[in-house]
Amino acid sequence: MRAEVEDMNSDGSPELILFLNSYGSDSEEFAVIFSVNNLKSMSRMSIPPLTAEQEVGYHGGGKMAIVESTLMRRFPIYEQQGKAWVKTNKTCQLHYVLEEGEAMRRFVLDKVTEF
Repeated sequence: MRAEVEDMNSDGSPELILFLNSYGSDSEEFAVIFSVNNLKSMSRMSIPPLTAEQEVGYHGGGKMAIVESTLMRRFPIYEQQGKAWVKTNKTCQLHYVLEEGEAMRRFVLDKVTEF
C-alpha cells in the first residue's frame, strides 16, 4: 500500500516501514519493518502481538502509521451483543517506540489510549 522511511530511534540510520493490507472481508493493515544497522545492513523487526486484554473488543479493521517517530496502531472497538459483534463509536490506539534490545532493536508498547 505504502512505504515510509523514518529514523525512529534517532541514531542516524533510518528504518524502512512497508505498510500492507490483507485481503478478504476482515481487511487488516500490517507492517513489515526493517531497521538499518550503521548504514551497512538491515534487520527485520516485528511488532508485538496484541495481548489478551488488548484483544477484548478487537475484531479487525486496524490501520497503522508513523507519527513523530512512533508507530501507531489504531482499530475500532467492538462489543458483543448476543452472538453478533457490533462496532462501537470507540477506537483503541497503541503507541509503540523503538528500543535497543539485548540482541537487537525491538518495538515496545509505550501507551494505550481509547477515544
